[in-house]
Amino acid sequence: MIFPRLISLLLASTICMLGACSKTASNTGAGSPANISAAQAAKAPVSSVCDQKLLVAQDMDGILSEPITATKNLNGDAQTCYFITATNNHGGPEIKVTLRPGLGKVTLGTFSSGQMKEYATSEPLSGVGEEAVWLTDLREINARKGDLLCDIRAQGLSNELAKAPVAALQKKLGALCNKIFAMH
Repeated sequence: MIFPRLISLLLASTICMLGACSKTASNTGAGSPANISAAQAAKAPVSSVCDQKLLVAQDMDGILSEPITATKNLNGDAQTCYFITATNNHGGPEIKVTLRPGLGKVTLGTFSSGQMKEYATSEPLSGVGEEAVWLTDLREINARKGDLLCDIRAQGLSNELAKAPVAALQKKLGALCNKIFAMH
């Protein structure tokens, strides 16, 4: 009596496993997430802004409380790099720069539509790319030219910028995005 039940259970399990592992409806149509991601990956830069020398340490002068001593890439993200200071390993100042092809419109759209209100306070910022927002709490700018996203965040501002109106920092970070956009 136990043997037939065991065989039935094994047979049912095998059928379920085969069903779960078999290919279902195609997820690779022209508008599918897989193809959109593949298209974005094809446009993705092979290296970061730092490696491409689109921005250099001198471009960061006057933004941080310490001078830039090096750059480093973000492990696992070829599109992001940091301009770092001598004290970076101890929580010192840094500027993060990310350039993402294919994500400009969707990213800025989430801010302009209000979808990001619960997560980040933002305000429109003019004069940077085709569209930009300033993320107040993060001291970060997100801007786009076409569908190219430029995302720059400064941590550890210079005394001059820390005391100055926010507009001064917005202007400096916006100029960095505009410099990148001019080269694309």
